[in-house]
Formats: sequence, C-alpha cells, structure tokens
Amino acid sequence: YVTDLPSFSLPPQIDKICKVANKPLVVTYTGLIQACLDAGNVQHGACIFNHMHKFCCPNLVTCNIMLKAYLDHGMFEEAKDLFQKMVDDANHVSNKEDYKDRVIPDIYTFNAMLDACVTGQQWDDFEFVYKQMLRFGHHFNAKRHLRMIMYACKEGKVFFYSCHPTSCLFACKEGKVFPFSPFFSLLRCGTR
Repeated sequence: YVTDLPSFSLPPQIDKICKVANKPLVVTYTGLIQACLDAGNVQHGACIFNHMHKFCCPNLVTCNIMLKAYLDHGMFEEAKDLFQKMVDDANHVSNKEDYKDRVIPDIYTFNAMLDACVTGQQWDDFEFVYKQMLRFGHHFNAKRHLRMIMYACKEGKVFFYSCHPTSCLFACKEGKVFPFSPFFSLLRCGTR
C-alpha cells in the first residue's frame, strides 16, 4: 500500500454535497442546487430543481433560492412562473396536511419579486405582487416599500397601496392621489 498519496482538494461542490448527504432529501437537493448556483450555473440548478419534484417537494428555502437565482440571472419570466406557482399553492391549502406538498411565499419572496419588478419596470406585475403580499398578511414596510411606490407614482403608473391591510387604500394614476390619510395627502404622483 502507498502511504504517501498526493494531496489534492476536491471542488467546493463536492464538499457541499458531502455535508448534506445524510440530510433529508429536500436538504440534499437544495444543497446541490446551491452548489450549481455558486458555480454560476443557473441552468443546472434549475434542472435539479425541476428534477427534485419527482422525489420530494421543495420547501420555502429551496424555492426562494431558485427564485433569487432566476432574478439574479435576468430570468424574470421563470421567477414569475415560480412565484405564481407558490401563490397558487397557497390558494389550495385547506388543512395542515396540505403544507407538506405546498410552498407559501414569505416576505423574502415578495420583496425579491417587488425589487425585480421595479428594476425591470414591470408595473402590472409589481401591482399584482404587492396586492398578494398584503393578501398574505404581510404589512407595508415604509423603509422598504415606500421608495418603490414613489418610483411607480413617478412613472405615472397605476398602483394600489395600503399602509395597513385593512385600511387606507390609495390609488395613484395620471398624477392624481386619492388620499385617506393626512400623510398621503402630501403624496403627488407625477407623470412623464
């Protein structure tokens, strides 16, 4: 036997696979996806993501990782499809057992999509995502969302906003604001 084997290092993806190999299947698949994304190959990550559905359901972390990867690589339509699937899944949850097979979007999911919509000036999608965020019980965050709303208004786009899920709804269209709050009576939406 040779005792002095030459030393070499394994690619970082192998280390990641070894670390998650004894974990539940969803964690292993998520690790494989993340390894692909870390290597800069979103197509392989997407392939693994699609393949994993044959063996296990992705969890929220897996979906958010894939959503962010799509957005970071300019694949807005793929991200939008994944987001829509998550919203549709949530619409079909009727009991506790349904959560095993369905993924419900969280605030990270909504914020990632909202950022991408603003960056790409996808205003109809922005409005849809924002309304869904409120519908799912996530609240307006002035520090995070006000900048987006102001930008949408600056672009003269229709936008519905709520500072609280059950009160004060505003519409911004063609330079008009319909205020229901003293603060937002100051808001002026410009048009180009």
